[in-house]
Amino acid sequence: MNVKVFLKFNRNDPSAYLCLQYWLELFQKYDTTIICDLYDTVTQTMPAKLSKAIHGYKVKIINTDYQQFIVPYFKSKKQKMASANYEAFRLKESSDLIWIIDADDTMFLSTDYEGLRGRLKKAEQYLISNKLDGFSLDFYREYNDTWTFGVACFNSNLNWNKVKSVTADNIEHYNLPMNIDSMFDVLKRKNQLRLESFVFPGYAFQHLINNFRKLNVGVYFWSGAAKGKPARLWDTPLHPEVIEIV
Repeated sequence: MNVKVFLKFNRNDPSAYLCLQYWLELFQKYDTTIICDLYDTVTQTMPAKLSKAIHGYKVKIINTDYQQFIVPYFKSKKQKMASANYEAFRLKESSDLIWIIDADDTMFLSTDYEGLRGRLKKAEQYLISNKLDGFSLDFYREYNDTWTFGVACFNSNLNWNKVKSVTADNIEHYNLPMNIDSMFDVLKRKNQLRLESFVFPGYAFQHLINNFRKLNVGVYFWSGAAKGKPARLWDTPLHPEVIEIV
């Protein structure tokens, strides 16, 4: 099975480079591309910090082509996010699956890379076996019941024309924010895309830009179900649709 990885990287601070190096290490055995718009990869020299961060890793770096996927009702920042995700699908080439990672503000808080790689492989197999279009690490649904990008695996054959068909009215109908995640969530709710969410029980995860005050500095930890009790995100029961990958 041919799996490609796309690491989205567009923040320029110390924590961002730590996150990037983490994902490069975790996915070092994969065909990996960094989608980065901090500099023009054709006309400008790679920034020294980025050059240092990727040293020793076999990786390609590209810019986003913002003309390939335009959502007229998105604000500029959300449009850029949407275009970066589309770039991965546009460059999927001969892959069977692709991972799209927000690689500048997320990471697992563990150096058990082999254990995590095993979980990634199980997530890939689950997606294939259950004929999903997308399978995403869940770190929102307990507080905001939507499907999200962030750390997500996709079938390369996902029909992007369905995504392009989503309108602002569709998103507003479900009272969702105007972003690419909501476009996918609308299609999930309408049963036009098969999207599910997963967690890796026993591993802590951090999203450095945290939207929820109830969570401690964006740190997430999932505990598996035991003795008839529900699986939990810290002390909150896990959403019942979320799949535990163990």
